[in-house]
Amino acid sequence: MPGSAAKVTVSEKQYAILQELSRSRTVSEAVKQRATIMVLAFQGLLNEEIAPQVGLNRQQAGVWRQRWRTAG
Repeated sequence: MPGSAAKVTVSEKQYAILQELSRSRTVSEAVKQRATIMVLAFQGLLNEEIAPQVGLNRQQAGVWRQRWRTAG
């Protein structure tokens, strides 16, 4: 049974940086992937919707949402 997705909150500055990272061609794929997860999560998408867009499964996308919430 799926749990509740971690609520993602970001400032305007953080959001701008995350968008830049998610579109960058010079950062590692891992950083780009994680930034994309956070941008999509902030836009209100569910882990099930985010996962196929970044090449992960639902649980992996949820892990990064949780890590963002814990760090923030």
